[in-house]
Amino acid sequence: MGDLLAFVSDRLAFVEACAREGDAVKVRFGPKRALVLSHPDLIREVQVLEPKHFIRGITGAVMRPIVGEGLLLSEGDTWKRQRRDVQPLFATDRAAAWVPHIARATDALLSRWHDGDERDVHREMHRLTLDIAARLFLGIASGDDGALHPVLASIIERELFRTPIPLGPLGRFLRADEERRMLDDLIFGTIAASRSGQPVGIVGALAQTGASDREIRDQIMTLLVTAEDTTASALTWIWHVLSQDERVERAVRDEDAAAGPERPYLAAVLTETLRLYPPVIGEAREAIRECEIGGVRVRPGDLVMFSQWVVHRDPRWFERPETFVPERWLDGLEDRLHPFAYFPFGGGRRVCVGRTLATTIAMTVVPMVLRRFRLCGTPGYRPRIEAVVTPRPRGGLRLQLRERPAPRAA
Repeated sequence: MGDLLAFVSDRLAFVEACAREGDAVKVRFGPKRALVLSHPDLIREVQVLEPKHFIRGITGAVMRPIVGEGLLLSEGDTWKRQRRDVQPLFATDRAAAWVPHIARATDALLSRWHDGDERDVHREMHRLTLDIAARLFLGIASGDDGALHPVLASIIERELFRTPIPLGPLGRFLRADEERRMLDDLIFGTIAASRSGQPVGIVGALAQTGASDREIRDQIMTLLVTAEDTTASALTWIWHVLSQDERVERAVRDEDAAAGPERPYLAAVLTETLRLYPPVIGEAREAIRECEIGGVRVRPGDLVMFSQWVVHRDPRWFERPETFVPERWLDGLEDRLHPFAYFPFGGGRRVCVGRTLATTIAMTVVPMVLRRFRLCGTPGYRPRIEAVVTPRPRGGLRLQLRERPAPRAA
């Protein structure tokens, strides 16, 4: 088994242990050899070599039944065509058109919140980001009572490992399969409506590209899964850090009250949150050709792994790396850093296509919530973190809502 059990039992502890051993550490997962990298120069080597030497391969096996051959897992010419079709849909100049949809979903969230409530903010942010994704990708909004589409609501239940089927892991598997079929029906129905002259959301745009219904389904599933989960994670950790630091929260509110077009301090808060709690804890590739990384020979079938979680907390690149200090980003630090010392959205040709959308969601949601509520946690609270792909607070993140007084009329 080699290092497989240690990796599966605690992935964060495993990659941290590897980093303590060196910048290029060889490990073994059963029959698979792997090279774990912890230096930006070595990670850049992987990105440069990737087009000819690496694929997702076995590293995407768990996701393939859900997202199929969408942009996340496709390779070669298929990936190039899909990236060409999708990338314009997430261009910076489209951000203004997303904001009304994000705002309406946030209003629906806030209408359910009341002074004194205690909420699992991790769950609430998943519901919010799924609502936003459904509006943008499928043209589906919450009902008048704030209820999500039943299929999407069911997915949230499974996402948080709750199921009415009392069969343990088997129950979760059966429930996930049922939900996947229901979601497929929903997506294929939206595709059919778009092809019949009623284009809806991003599905409608993809229907004009000539892609097959199956490929559009895989693309939409990829976008739903990646956009919803990673953005919910980022928002969850923003609320955690703000609940622990009233000074930072006050600075964000003061900046919002100034009503300027730019919000550099909020942007710095988001950047620092993504440094400490990156949307994905790490990435992996499978070699298809022999190459060399950092002087280590990599053979076909070997895995190469690297962790944003580790690199973002490395004292070689960041002072006080374990401390939340948004001010560190206000003097152009990101421009001075190695491009793979801070890379929450990945890098190279596979850099996350939805990074502008994720940023727009956070920059819209956070001020809207703070105008209505302060989210209060237990001072000094340090959540236990579990991670498979995204870092999550084990057992959720429960915060108390304190409604702010309505501003007085002039």
